Formats: sequence, structure tokens, C-alpha cells
Amino acid sequence: LLSASEEVVSPRSLRRAHSASAVEQLQMNQTEAVSMLMVHIAPDASPVTVSHHEAVAFIAGAVLAVVVPRIVEMYVQNQFTFYMVFLMDVAVWYLTTSVYMAASAQLFVADSSMTRRVVVTILQVCAGGALLLFGGAGKIVYGETRLIILLLAAGCAYFFASLYVLEGLTRASAVFVCNIRALEPLSTALFVMLAGGTVLRAWQMVGLVVAILGVMLSTLDPSSAHSVAGSAPQSHVHVALNLVIVLLANVMNSVRNIVMAQTAGLVEGVPKATLFACACVCAFPFGVISLVIASTTALEPQPSVLSMRFDPALLAISSTCFVLYNLCSFFVLVRVQPVVHSVLLTGKRVVTVILACVLLKQ
Repeated sequence: LLSASEEVVSPRSLRRAHSASAVEQLQMNQTEAVSMLMVHIAPDASPVTVSHHEAVAFIAGAVLAVVVPRIVEMYVQNQFTFYMVFLMDVAVWYLTTSVYMAASAQLFVADSSMTRRVVVTILQVCAGGALLLFGGAGKIVYGETRLIILLLAAGCAYFFASLYVLEGLTRASAVFVCNIRALEPLSTALFVMLAGGTVLRAWQMVGLVVAILGVMLSTLDPSSAHSVAGSAPQSHVHVALNLVIVLLANVMNSVRNIVMAQTAGLVEGVPKATLFACACVCAFPFGVISLVIASTTALEPQPSVLSMRFDPALLAISSTCFVLYNLCSFFVLVRVQPVVHSVLLTGKRVVTVILACVLLKQ
């Protein structure tokens, strides 16, 4: 009677259950690991946290990687220094993205309200305005009206692209956001062909195909559909909504890149960093408008801006990495076409995965 009424669990079934849970846990840990650099993952799969000391050391190295090659290029101008500056920009662009995403995700652990996301986006985007210290902003302010309009358009696209990325990070895992962000070459190529009638070359088409296939293969991982906490898979409606949000971020980034590529050819004698800083400043009005709308039309009660509390070190790390990776992305954009720039996003994911596995010894 006891054997018929009680559930009998054999040692083999216990081992199978333990193995299945261990494999699932290992897959989740590996997926989170390869999506972020410079993070620590606890054995119990607790949320990842950014090491402040390592992040500061990484930022210092990234700044040197941007500045030193340009100092060398000032005195030695040849093909070698040109490619050295280009490769350093690409490397900093690739690596700082992961630190930015890891730090930004931690900013919303305690509070992920809409007003908080808007405030963080304003702080991160407008932090690039500090680069106005390089000078030359007067030529832009008193320049052509078309240049001002283009910078306002770029600032608008820049702000909303950043806001949608943060929205995706608070709603889905960083793996999911990284996967869909890899589709940006598709939207950029579409806009370039519609706007200028540009015909893509064969290797550019190959890059687009690789990006699309990479996203398809990555999304086959069941853990990529998990929520931020990684506790349970989301419903199809939530996954579709997250997909739309990140795709909107891709569209906004594509618009920003195309517009900024046009502004670079309209002004001479102005540092590229100053041009980037002007686009950051132009994003501020759109941030204020979004903050007012989020505070007044939200369905749930929103905290006031004055009552918000942030980890100063974490906010500084995320904002600095945000400025660095977008600045280097703009430096690369100035040297290549927008489609080529977007195809390089595919390589960014590959490099992030490889270096994360090396650092975490996986």
C-alpha cells in the first residue's frame, strides 16, 4: 500500500534531475558570461555586479587607447598610424559596450520606473557634452542652419535609441538585447538604400547575412528568452514587445549614424569630438520632454526626480563607458560608410564573446 500511494524516486532519477538542473544552470551562467565583460558571477546565479576597481582600470586603459595613438598620428602620419588609430577605436568601441550594459543593468535593480530610465538616459547621453572643452563649438553654432537641424535630428535619434536600449535591458536579459542589437546592419542598409539609392557590395551582403544568421542561432538558446532575473521564461507577448523595443533602438541608431555621417562633411576645422558633443547637447531638450511625458502620463505612480538615489560610482562608470563607446563609434563612422559601420557591429559581438570566455576561463 505504501509503495502504491507514495512516489518512489530511484537514485538514477535523482541523478538525472540533478544533472538536468546543473546543465540548465551552467547554460544560463555561460550565456550571461559571454554577454558582459568585467563582471563577477556568483555560484548561485545571483545577479551580476560590476567590479568598480576593475571597471575604473578598464576605463583608464580605454582612454589611453584612444588618446595615445592620436598623439602619435599628430607627429607621424602614414598608413600604419592611420590603421592603428582605426583599430584602437574599434577595440574601445567593442569592449566598452559590454561594461556599459553590465553597469546600466545594475542601475535598475531596485527601481526600474520609467522616469528613472529617462533620467539615466539624460545623464548618460548629455555626459558627452563635456567634450565641448575641445573647442570649436562656435563654428557650429554660427554655421549653416542645415547643420543645426541635422544635429537636432541626430540628438533626437541618439536619445531615443539609448532610451530604448535601457528599456530593453530592464525588460529582458542582456543576451536578448545583444542578439537583437546585432540586427542594426539590416536597418542601416535599408535606410541607406532608400535615401541614397546605394547598391550594397557583395561583402556587405555577406556581413548582413552573417548578422542575421548569428541572431537566429543565438535566439535558439532557451535562456535568451528569460527575464532580467533569469528566473522564468517570458510569455510570447512580452518577448514580442521586447523585440519591438530593441528593433526601435536599432532604427534610431541607424538614423543617428546616417545623419552624423552627413554632418561630418558639412563643417571643417572642428574636432570630431566637439561635433559628437554637440549632438549630445542637442539630445537634452528631447530628454526633458520625455521626462515630463513619463511623469504625467504613466499608468503607475512614478518617483520624483529629487527622490531618486543612484550609486555614484556605478552611474559614473556606465556614463563614462557610454560616452567612450559612442565616441569611438562616431570616430569609426567618420572613416567608413554607414553600412560598413553597421556591419562592424557583428564583429563586436564575436570579440565580446571570445574575450569574456578568456577572462572568465570558460
